[in-house]
Amino acid sequence: MVKDELHKFLLKCNRRHETPDMHSFKANIKDGVVFVDCRGFEVYVESITYDAAGNEKRTQFAGTTIAAANRLEMLQIDLDSIEM
Repeated sequence: MVKDELHKFLLKCNRRHETPDMHSFKANIKDGVVFVDCRGFEVYVESITYDAAGNEKRTQFAGTTIAAANRLEMLQIDLDSIEM
C-alpha cells in the first residue's frame, strides 16, 4: 500500500520536474530525514540517519521511480511528513 502511494507520488513529481519547488521534497524516515529530487526519468534520494550515539550517516541513491519507491519504503518513510 505504502509503495503504491509512493510510486504515484513520485510519478507526479517526475511529471513536474521542470517546475520549481514542485519536483522535490523532504520527509521523515526512521531515525532521520530524507531529501528527494525527481529529475524526469530518475529520482535522487539522499538520506541522513542518526544512531543511538548521535553519529550521522549519509546515503545517496539514484534510480528509477519504482526503485526509489522501494528504497523509500525500506527507509520507512512517513508519508504524512512530506514537505514540498
